[in-house]
Order: sequence, then C-alpha cells, then structure tokens
Amino acid sequence: MVHTSECFLYVYDSYSIILMISFLLINLRSDKPLVHKITNKSEKELYCIDAEVLKSPPVTSPLPLIAEHHTMIKERDRCRVYKLSLEPGQTVTVSYPFFYLSIVLKGSKIKTTIGGTLPHSITYENSTVLGNEAWCTPTLDVTITNVGSNTFEQFIAEWR
Repeated sequence: MVHTSECFLYVYDSYSIILMISFLLINLRSDKPLVHKITNKSEKELYCIDAEVLKSPPVTSPLPLIAEHHTMIKERDRCRVYKLSLEPGQTVTVSYPFFYLSIVLKGSKIKTTIGGTLPHSITYENSTVLGNEAWCTPTLDVTITNVGSNTFEQFIAEWR
C-alpha cells in the first residue's frame, strides 16, 4: 500500500495546528509501514491530528458546501476541508450532506439544535476545547450557536 498525505498547517498566536489527511492508494508490492515525521522548528506548541481516508463513505456530496460562516480551505479528490468560524453570539443553520471529521481549532461553548422547531427538535450545549474531534454522520438543518465568550473555530473535513 502506498499512502500520500496532505498537510494543512494553521499558525495562531501561541500555537500551530497540523491536520494531516492521508489518502490510501493501492500498491501490492509495498509492505512498508506508514511513517510521518514532523519536526516543530518553532518555539510555539504544535498540535497534530492525523486522519486516514481508507475508502469512500456510503454518502458523499457531488457539490462543495456553500454556507454562511464556512470557508473551504482545501479541496482534493477524496476530501474537502472547510473552516467554520463563529464569534460569540453568532448562529448558523446548515446541512452537512456528507460524512466528516470535526476538529476544534478554537473552543467555546456551543449550543446545537437538530430537527427544526420545538417540540420536534433536540437541543444541547457542549463546551469545546482545542483538539476535540469527532466522526460525524450526515445531518440536515442543524443550528449551531456560539453561546460562549470566545471565538469558535472548527475544521470540517468532508470525506469523499
């Protein structure tokens, strides 16, 4: 097996974040393990999240996500990476019609509502911190509100 990797490096005031997404390509002649070497040459803390795309999920989106507060930062054949940014008090309602990896870059207290209006909805709050990650399934009309006092930023890596 041969692996190729894409690195997405984001540098903030006091730390750097690397999101490394490995794409699996088949080569039956290779039996060597996958090894990533990363050297932090700065004085800042370095956070690295390594995720591997082994196969396409059962549901994918042919079109890129276009939604408020979301910015596409990278697009490849097997993955698209977006950044969601919400200032305190900001809200966005969005559908994610794909499987994705969520990684928090800047944490805050987040209120999430799924399912539209009461009484047919579910609402919960979650305090997030740098590095929180989750594998997420497709969802429709989710409302995300930053109810905390800090800017909230999150990578959304769409598997394709």
